[in-house]
Amino acid sequence: MLIIRNNNVDKQALPCYTVILNRKTAGHILPDNNNRKDVFMILRRDRAMTAVLIMLDVAFYAGRAGTVSAADIAERSGLVRRGIEPLLQALSRSGLLESIRGPRGGYKLGRPRRDISLVSIISAVAGDDQTEDGTAPGPLLQRVIEPCWAEYEETLTEKMEQTTLDDLVRRAEKSGLKRPLSEPITFSI
Repeated sequence: MLIIRNNNVDKQALPCYTVILNRKTAGHILPDNNNRKDVFMILRRDRAMTAVLIMLDVAFYAGRAGTVSAADIAERSGLVRRGIEPLLQALSRSGLLESIRGPRGGYKLGRPRRDISLVSIISAVAGDDQTEDGTAPGPLLQRVIEPCWAEYEETLTEKMEQTTLDDLVRRAEKSGLKRPLSEPITFSI
């Protein structure tokens, strides 16, 4: 997930976010700003971020008992429905989402949001990033870059393991986003 800023990246095609890695702002994700001197890594908007977005959408808009449709998730997220279907399937297979069929069907959380960490979401959808080209890695990669990269990955993984969907829902509420009102309870005799 972490990559070094590449000047060849088309900023229009790939929205970027920066992870600030200093003591004062550690862990904050901000829009990419080339003028910052303390920013040197970015977190890409890819399958992992889209999966977290899907899970947060379900947690925020479905509530405890409701469901949300794939079409509603796609519309609110500005994504194409057929593009998120593989992620919805992977999240359902992992048990993080539950798929409900029928006229009032859709998706709901498979477990309480306080029990779902960002790492568990990313693990459910992440493919194998390792690409083997048949050549042995050089000594600089093996002895310097890979150990350094592992340290950064460990730090980020620890932070993401501590962050749950419940934390993100609270952040969304604090930011002023309004959750939909639940339907009133009606009884028929």
